Amino acid sequence: MAKTDFNTVVLFILIILNIFLSSQPVFAMDNQKIKQLKKELYSFSHKWIKKVQKHLNYTKNHPKIKKNKDNSYTLEYSQIAPTSLQTNVKQHQKTYLGIVKYKEVIYRASAKNKNDLKQIQATPVKVRHITEIFRYTPNGWK
Repeated sequence: MAKTDFNTVVLFILIILNIFLSSQPVFAMDNQKIKQLKKELYSFSHKWIKKVQKHLNYTKNHPKIKKNKDNSYTLEYSQIAPTSLQTNVKQHQKTYLGIVKYKEVIYRASAKNKNDLKQIQATPVKVRHITEIFRYTPNGWK
């Protein structure tokens, strides 16, 4: 191999190493940023779930009670399953997106009269899988 070819190969390797090594701190910074944003999203999502739970139409304390055609009664309400909360952060172009997933559980109970409804334990009859996407801004998750 000629000396010129050897110098060209060494120069090429040095350029590649320089590009690789100079790009690592950027990846490390992105990983640190994502870790920070995941913590912030986790905290934000717990507050968000409390807000969602507060604004549900029918809750355990204020259920929907309906009189049926056969004169029996049906009670129904929704509740967010607190253990179902999942969060993740994705980088999209120059911004970050927060994905928040949780389950809304619909409970129902039936009885012959309204007084019996108070003593019957409602059972889950339906689960809604909810996914919400939030965008990170300088003021936090929106």
